[in-house]
Amino acid sequence: MGPLHKSPPKSKSGSSRALAARILLDVAHGQSLSDALRSGRKASLSDRDNAFVSVLAYGVCRFHEPLEFYLQHLLQRPLKRKDTDLKYLIMSALFQLQKLNMPPHAAVSATVDAVNVLGKRWASGLVNAVLRRYLREKNDLAQQLSENSPAQYACPQWLLHEIQQAWPQQWQKIVLAWQQQPVMSLRVNLSRTTRSDYARQLQKQGMDGSLSELSNSGIILQQPQDVYALPGFEQGLVSVQDAGAQLAANLLSPQAGQQVLDACAAPGGKSGHLLEITNANIHLTAADISARRLQDVTDNLARLGLHADIRAIDLQQPDAFPAQTFERVLLDAPCSATGVIQRHPDIKCLRRESDIASLCEQQHSLLQNAWQWLKTGGQLLYVTCSVLPQENERQIKRFLQEHTDARLLDMPSQKTGHASLGLQLLPGEGLWDGFYYALLEKS
Repeated sequence: MGPLHKSPPKSKSGSSRALAARILLDVAHGQSLSDALRSGRKASLSDRDNAFVSVLAYGVCRFHEPLEFYLQHLLQRPLKRKDTDLKYLIMSALFQLQKLNMPPHAAVSATVDAVNVLGKRWASGLVNAVLRRYLREKNDLAQQLSENSPAQYACPQWLLHEIQQAWPQQWQKIVLAWQQQPVMSLRVNLSRTTRSDYARQLQKQGMDGSLSELSNSGIILQQPQDVYALPGFEQGLVSVQDAGAQLAANLLSPQAGQQVLDACAAPGGKSGHLLEITNANIHLTAADISARRLQDVTDNLARLGLHADIRAIDLQQPDAFPAQTFERVLLDAPCSATGVIQRHPDIKCLRRESDIASLCEQQHSLLQNAWQWLKTGGQLLYVTCSVLPQENERQIKRFLQEHTDARLLDMPSQKTGHASLGLQLLPGEGLWDGFYYALLEKS
């Protein structure tokens, strides 16, 4: 999301803050933050202003619980539902004061200007009073916040409980990692260059990077960069992909000439990696239920100069493919996405405790179907970007109990791994997101 922008040009400051509030309102209505930012971007604002909007939106999602805690204590009475945009405007102002170290007079003045941009001039005095009260009482409020666990750890109560139960030794590292901005992780196309050669190209461009300790194709950038500034990006020398996600292709390890299915393939990062490591010498089918998201797969593969059979298809239908079609299946299952909250903090706002059971049943259904499409002797890699055991090792334990023809294979041991079945990567233990992997062979 780029570096922080502490002070946009004054003439547009009210407009950018009002836009951030509207984007956060879209998130509150169920839209992902990335989609809301994409559709909310304004041509009338400069790149710098739009970047500032992104900083505010990401920041409010990342610190939603403490910001809402402050707001509840500062308001004499709750705002009406029709004024939820004001709620997010005030929360974004509190974020500026707390995390961006913005001069108080500038933050307050620009936020009051934004009230008028929202068409709610009547609330100017209210917003001004709330922010000035925060500045007077912030020390006392901080003490009260330290006694409220969800606010203290910037994590919804239900999710905090889940993480504490699942990872009693690691939960604090996980929730603290969710409060940090993520690193920018690159995947070097090893069919076109070497990691060390590409690292030297970055250095020549003044971009400092370090070799990932987790992925043999990964480079971690010290500072985020515009992707089009990366050497050879448009020519397919490099892609942006988390180091944890880069394990998938090598763990599945397809062989030349094999029929391979990338199930739930969008946006196509893993599809591209599968083709890169095999020099495109496999028959890859990239399938997803969303035709719109499959356009991302098409675009990503085109940039890499690669090709796959791309299909919009409902993989929960058992007859989506004939039985015994593929020698390798990568099932990147829909999940809670709790492993990638650091990169997508809106997940804390969007995900509900009630979502987990239905996601688990969807994962089970996809596993059953994918197993039918796998040839005898073939291998299936089950992947989630979750840190919840019910979506991961418990899911695999259930599957192994139901399928006597399934055998869990050993994977290269990782010192960062946690799980009795498969491999679990956790946020906060290295420069990667949280992923789960289990490699199954059909006997």
